[in-house]
Amino acid sequence: MLKSVSKLPSNANVAVIGGGFTGLTFTYFLNKLRPDVKITIFEGQNRTGGWIESKRLQLNDNDNNVIRFEKGPRTLRGVSDGTVLMVDMLEEIGKDTEAQLYHISKNAKANKQFLLDTNNRLIQVPNSLKTLLKFSFNPLGKGLYKSLIGEWKRNGPANPQMDESVASLLTRRFGSDQISKNIMSALYRGIYAGDVKALSAQRTCNRMFLNDRKYGSFTKAIWNNIFHKKSKKEIDPSNSPLLNPRLSIYQKAFHRDKTKIHELANTLKNYPLLGFKNGIETFPKLVRQYLEKSSNVNIHCGNPVSSVIKNKKDMNKLIVELQDGKLYDTFDHVRFTINPEAIGQIMNKQDVSLSKELSKVNSSTTVVVSYYLPNKNVIKKEYEGFGFLVPSSTDKSNLGKVLGVVFDSCVEHSFKPLALNKFFDDNKTTQTEIREKAKEYTKLTIMLGGYMLKNKDDPLFDRSKAIDIAKKTLHNVMDISEKDLDQGLWDYSVATNSLPQYFVGYDDWQKDVEKKFKDNFDNQVSLGGMGFARTPSLSDLVLNNCQASIDLS
Repeated sequence: MLKSVSKLPSNANVAVIGGGFTGLTFTYFLNKLRPDVKITIFEGQNRTGGWIESKRLQLNDNDNNVIRFEKGPRTLRGVSDGTVLMVDMLEEIGKDTEAQLYHISKNAKANKQFLLDTNNRLIQVPNSLKTLLKFSFNPLGKGLYKSLIGEWKRNGPANPQMDESVASLLTRRFGSDQISKNIMSALYRGIYAGDVKALSAQRTCNRMFLNDRKYGSFTKAIWNNIFHKKSKKEIDPSNSPLLNPRLSIYQKAFHRDKTKIHELANTLKNYPLLGFKNGIETFPKLVRQYLEKSSNVNIHCGNPVSSVIKNKKDMNKLIVELQDGKLYDTFDHVRFTINPEAIGQIMNKQDVSLSKELSKVNSSTTVVVSYYLPNKNVIKKEYEGFGFLVPSSTDKSNLGKVLGVVFDSCVEHSFKPLALNKFFDDNKTTQTEIREKAKEYTKLTIMLGGYMLKNKDDPLFDRSKAIDIAKKTLHNVMDISEKDLDQGLWDYSVATNSLPQYFVGYDDWQKDVEKKFKDNFDNQVSLGGMGFARTPSLSDLVLNNCQASIDLS
């Protein structure tokens, strides 16, 4: 977000480029704060929601059942401030939140996560002393204790002011690349579909980056926090609940009940994960339905924006040109919510140098293969969990470029109704749950490619070859029989250029780009989306959109 964006004039006309999660939530917030402002969303695809898609397929069975495959994110973290905003948004737009949302309890099987080791076996990510000891004897745990014990005395950065890669930071702090390649590389593949050797430490692990610079060690930072931690007060002098800064900004700007937001945040913290009864695409669909009821919001789909230029007849206005040649020439402000390289293509007509600068940001492409087997659970009991990720230390055998696998059926079987306004006993099972859990099935999502997908002729771009790779992975790693794999329903999709790769020096690059937009457009343009939010998570995106709407209003 540009740091000094001008407030919108009365009855302003705003264009939002991109109708994904970011475009819809930004429009929602701005429409709430400034109902006088006319907002037009331009989405190039024929649907809104972006990479959030809960795809439904008809089964060829006697009951005409429908199966749902999640093609993007599928859960929310209960502890995140952005999740609080999203749940509050649902209640604000008049939806029965408890009917829409499920939660996963702390002791649920879906909270277990695994890594694929160099022997092609799954090892649980430690969540107890027992699992930590087991992990330490696994090839992925090699040198773990030595790396941790000696961290406090290792050298700081040669140039504290400069950014470095995640791998560089971790290798320097832990004395070897073991933690980087055996553990963190898997996590970064899961979040960014990216490479720890190329991703910015300052951007993607900012707290560790700053602790290294300030204290000279992660260990020293932890000890400092322990000894200097101030007692937190739950009640302020006025006897009203105390909110953290981000929730406080939201509560005040949108005139939400302070006590209610406080209680909601405290309740959601008890739930590691939240999910939607009918898939996570429920959220952007409900937001769109709400926006369509507003006379000041218009949504145009299926006609991509080709350029944004200044209106020479009125320099206070911007022109949005669509691919079919249509012109909209009365905008006071344009909000971009698409990835930087896509913005660069749109800006080419107005400013070639700015377009080239934006094209420096590459976005990874992920191939998503989904598998469904009715009436049978073929996931071994010891593997029941959220899924597994693949670290870079397995790359010699990971010829299929597998990023990870999500065990969707385990996640869905762990879902329980969300109770926000009353106590919910996690140990009590409802009759509805009994009926649902009686329906045995297996559902898995295999994610492939990411930063490893560089060649346009890669076999992963071929549907049948990608499914074959997925089958081999599930057979070799999870011991699922070829018969069960062949009898299942398969689906294939490609998320092209979906996740921006935050290269080393990204924060400085962003500041420079924001300044160039300010110089060129005099605050008539603001930048959002994954490329300009703190992270690509839904939580950070919604927080970024909330703040951006406040800045403009």
